[in-house]
Parts: sequence; C-alpha cells; structure tokens
Amino acid sequence: MKPHLFFSRISLLTFFFFCPPLVHSQILIGPKAGINFSSWHGTGSEGSRQKNGLHIGAVFQIPINDELAFVPELEYSMEGVNTEDVGGLRVNLNYVNIPLLVRGLSSKFYYEGGILFGYLLNAQGKIGGVSADINELFKKGDFAFVGGFGYRSPKGLGFGARYNFGFANVSSDKESVVANGVYQLSMFYLFNPKRKNK
Repeated sequence: MKPHLFFSRISLLTFFFFCPPLVHSQILIGPKAGINFSSWHGTGSEGSRQKNGLHIGAVFQIPINDELAFVPELEYSMEGVNTEDVGGLRVNLNYVNIPLLVRGLSSKFYYEGGILFGYLLNAQGKIGGVSADINELFKKGDFAFVGGFGYRSPKGLGFGARYNFGFANVSSDKESVVANGVYQLSMFYLFNPKRKNK
C-alpha cells in the first residue's frame, strides 16, 4: 500500500472512532459531480494546453464546532492536457482522489482548504481516433494543496469552486517536472442519513 494512502485511511478511521456520538448524529453525506479544467505546470509542461474533463464522487461533512467542519471526499477525476505538438496529442489521466479539507461554515457561503492525495488509475494518449496506454510515463501518486469556496442552501443543494495545486512530480522522466493543476466547478447535495431514516 502506498504510504500516503495508508496515512489518509488512518486519519479517517481515527476521527470516526474517537469523535463523540453527538458528532456522528450531525454528519452530512452526499454525492457530488462537476467539470474539471486541468493543466500542467513545471519544466515539462511547455506546449501543453488546458483540457476539460469530469469528476464524480462522494462528500462527507463532519462538524468540528459550530463554524468548522472536516470534509473528506472520494472522487473519480478525469485530468490531463491537450498538446500543441506531436499532431495534437491528448493526454488523459484518470485519478481516484481523496481530498481532506477543513471547511468554514459561518453562513450559507463557505470557504475551504486542505490537501489532496491522488492515485493514477490509468494514463492514455490519443491522437485522432487512435489511443495507446502511456502508464509507464507517469507515476502513480499525486499530491496537491486545495483551496476553494462555495454555497450550500438550507435544503442541502450546493455549488462549489476550487483549485487543486499539484506539488508532486507526476512524470516518470527524472529530467522533466510535471505537476497537475485543476480548477473544479461542482454541484453537490448533502443530507443527514439519520434524519432520512426517521
């Protein structure tokens, strides 16, 4: 198991086992989905252009106090870039991401920040209608800092915007530095499962 995945799982399990029962009764969960605007930065990003993709996943909002919440997420994220050379190569990078965020809840509007651990499921290069696996060109792990803001209505429907600034070099080429940068626009719905069951 990758070290970053191990520690993220440990942090989640620790919180759930040791937080008081009252907190469990106030946990909100729900689905999320939206669009990605992904790009690269670093010495190996020259000639790359923004690529659009989708993300879909689940959100957990766990209160810390009246104004803060811990928000772990699990999402499938379609990232990568388009290129200006090599005949218009399209690089598709598909990740499972685990953002671990702290969210400010002072009003219907919120702000959030934290970190993101990513695991590359597959990498594919595409030119026209021809595709090929390029997994050997990329590392499996990713790491990013996350910042964003959004709005959640009293009924649970919400909208958010965030930026994931990658700090990990995802390229397998030791002479090239490539890091992911992803703007995300999302829609989500949060509800209390205990209240739904009553």
